[in-house]
Parts: sequence; C-alpha cells; structure tokens
Amino acid sequence: MSASRLRILLTRSISPAEMERILALAPGAEVHATSSGEEALSLAEEADIICGFVGAEIAARAKRLRWVHTFSTGVDNLPYKELFERGAILTCSRGAHAVVLAEHSLMLMLMLAKRMPKFTRDQAGRRWDRVQMGTLQGRTLGILGFGAVGRELARKARPFDMRVVAAKRSPAFAEGVDRLIPMQEREELFRESDYVVCTLPLTDETIHVVGERELRAMKPTGFFINISRGRVVDEQALIRALKEGWIAGAGLDVVEQEPLPAESELYALQNVVITPHVAGWAEEALAKAFEIFLENLRRLVAGENMVNVVDRVAGY
Repeated sequence: MSASRLRILLTRSISPAEMERILALAPGAEVHATSSGEEALSLAEEADIICGFVGAEIAARAKRLRWVHTFSTGVDNLPYKELFERGAILTCSRGAHAVVLAEHSLMLMLMLAKRMPKFTRDQAGRRWDRVQMGTLQGRTLGILGFGAVGRELARKARPFDMRVVAAKRSPAFAEGVDRLIPMQEREELFRESDYVVCTLPLTDETIHVVGERELRAMKPTGFFINISRGRVVDEQALIRALKEGWIAGAGLDVVEQEPLPAESELYALQNVVITPHVAGWAEEALAKAFEIFLENLRRLVAGENMVNVVDRVAGY
C-alpha cells in the first residue's frame, strides 16, 4: 500500500517522537492527532486509518475508513459490527494490558484474603480490631477465559503456590495450569476454586455468562473477581450472592453500568472491593498498545498480515 496516500487519525494527543515514528513507517502520510472529540469528528471524514476510540458518530462520518486500531483489548465499546459490514479491518491491543490486569487481579485477591475492606473501615473509624486473615498459598485459582491476561495471571499465581484451573471456549493443552475445563462445564471451575477471576471478552455469547447457577456453585468461602467487562456478570445475582453468603466476597474493577450509580447496593456491601475500571489504565500498557499499532502500520505498508486482527464471528 502506498503510504503517501494514507490519512491517519489518532484520537489522542501524541508526542513529536511518536509522530516521527509514524511518519518513518508511512512516509508522506497525512497524520492528525487530537484529544478533542469535536475535532476528531471533523477529521474522520477523510481518514483511512483511525487509531484510538471510534464511537458511532465517528464511524458514521468515516466513509473512507479501511482500518481501525483500538488501544483496548476488548472491542465491545466500538460499533465493530458496522465497521465489519463496511469492510474495515479492526485490530486490538490484545496482550498490551496483560501484566497490569494480572497485577490488579492479584491485588484484589490479596485485599480480600487479607481483610483490607475491614481494615480500611477500621482505620477510617479509628478502631484497632485484630482478626484472623487468609492466604493465597495452597488455594485454587480459577481463571474464566484463558487469553493473554489469563495466561499472565496463571504465571504470576505460581510464586504464591496456588493451584490453577482455567476454563476456555476451545480447550486444548495450556501451559501453566493444573487443569483446563471446557467453558460449557464452567460450573466445575466455580465449584473447585477459592478465587475465580473473570478475564472474558464481552461478546453476544458471554453476556451474563456468570449468573446464579455459577455463583451458587462456589464455596461460601470463595471470592469472585471481575477485571473484564461488567455485563459478563448478572449483577443482581452477584449482589444476592454477596448479601446472602453464597460467596465470601468480590473484587470488581468493572460493573454493568459505569460509572456505578451512587445508589448501587455494591457500595454498601462490606465484603466488596471496588475500583473504577482502572485495572488496565497504566502508561506501560498504553505504550505497548502503541507499539502494536506501529507494528501493524509497518505490516500494512509492507503488504503483510496484521497481528491482533479481531475475528468477525467471535467478536474478539
């Protein structure tokens, strides 16, 4: 592909050094970078390539669009079905957030094991109340979805001497786990695990894939952690599980409605740790996502196959 004819739009500001790297890969290309939604909307009409967020308005304007790269792993917040229908290629930043998401999962697991919700409240209330704590050592970690994030989490759980089981749609040999379970048999994973971490992408098939049946299968001493997408979980079933003691607690970086409404019962539950969808928000992850974009730009200009191309059927 002739780089000199390309019009590239990045929907975030970039440094002069980053601009130089883009132009080195696509000499003569017309490149615009802006963090202004209004400006991005006006520039979208002439864009062949958009790197960053593409909402419905931008997608409707971008009639020339041939390729979209998103800095996120999931593409559920993009009008990806419409983009596919128009023949655009969609690539994601799969793998860029694996380390930070795995770290965040472990943080939530440790906070729940070490009773941090209680100690945070005690500190705020100037109380000194000693209680027994739990441990990760010797416990079973269940990973629901075994992509890049799941594999990194399994690797990081090993130094804690945890047993690791995982469930995925197409089970095959997977290094780093003690047992691999087909997704349709996921209740077994919930039944075995002391900690279940959800890393699934949001697709038509995974909406509310975690519901009452799965949560009731868990041990009453078990903890559920979600760092993927809120709609993967039936939130009302989760609230019941937390209030009625089906499970011991939960760590949530994502919820069904974001921002989480002030009236949500989740805020008041003392066995829940909530973070505001920030698990993947780190400079290191953004830098890796930009590297994936640059590699795909190089491949596009060279006529090579891109990496991290989103499957039109699976939606991830």
